Amino acid sequence: MTDSEAEQPSRKRVYWQRALTFYCYFAAFGSLLSLGNGGAIWPINLFDALLHGLLWPAPIFLVVALARRAWKHAIGFSFASFFLVFSCSSWLSESPSGTYYGDDSLTVVTWNLGLNTCDAAKVAAEIRALHPDVVLFQEARADKLELITEALGELYPFHEHFYDDLFSKAYLSNIEPVSVEFLKPENSKNFLELIVPFGETPLTITSIHTNKAFAFFGRKWFGYDQMMKRINLAASTPTSLVVGDFNLTERNTVYRDIQDTGLVDSYRERHSDPGFTFPAFGRYRHLPLPPLLRIDYVWHTKNLKCVTIERTASGDSDHRGLVARIARRDR
Repeated sequence: MTDSEAEQPSRKRVYWQRALTFYCYFAAFGSLLSLGNGGAIWPINLFDALLHGLLWPAPIFLVVALARRAWKHAIGFSFASFFLVFSCSSWLSESPSGTYYGDDSLTVVTWNLGLNTCDAAKVAAEIRALHPDVVLFQEARADKLELITEALGELYPFHEHFYDDLFSKAYLSNIEPVSVEFLKPENSKNFLELIVPFGETPLTITSIHTNKAFAFFGRKWFGYDQMMKRINLAASTPTSLVVGDFNLTERNTVYRDIQDTGLVDSYRERHSDPGFTFPAFGRYRHLPLPPLLRIDYVWHTKNLKCVTIERTASGDSDHRGLVARIARRDR
């Protein structure tokens, strides 16, 4: 064995030791970003760090492997990068099967505005283009909302803002509401309940935004009981929607709890793709991350049907909103 052949395994070990060091530094950087954003070590922040540190160096390693002519590594990283881009960009999205344009349908948008991140002009422009009947906002900062309502005032004469710091909510409607109620139960976050005319019976829309720690604490979250009480109440109302940023994925046990109430996940009714809504590309802490999670939902009762549901553009928020056309199910 020549000296160069003997050195080959040693070089490989050094290469992978450097790779591991790179990953560790990247993960540490992700943790610092998480701490700087929230000021506390939540489990979801640790998850963020893993995403930052372990997921997205793949394209960088591809470039390094190509530069070093390490063809096996380059092929591996290229497949990993392709899979990440392919799945996280949701290119597997299916088109809705059928379109409905009847008078007894209603279009609803739910959108987390990202509090400090959204561009009010872009949000207003997209809503104007979509022209929904009702818009429900979460993380609605007062100055952003004022700009949006000014830009859309003639289209949405009915609007209101309910301030509650991070959990502020708002609505825009071109239909005069039957009633609007901002609910703040004890030991829970708030709920916005909007009732609008909808054919024979009014439509109740409940807007929800859970704490981000809910993604990991699930049923142990302090507001779980109050949230499920509100969702069960909505599920018992014949024509009802529950919308918003739930900070949970389909793997979460609470997702199944919501399904068990009888509510139908509108996106799953029409699509089988991942449907990621968070983070909007490049808007999460200014990192070039594409959507990775589906945490925004529209749920409806069984006597309703989702005709179409799509994601909005980002509007420079860190979330993509959902725009759903809802109709009564044929008897």
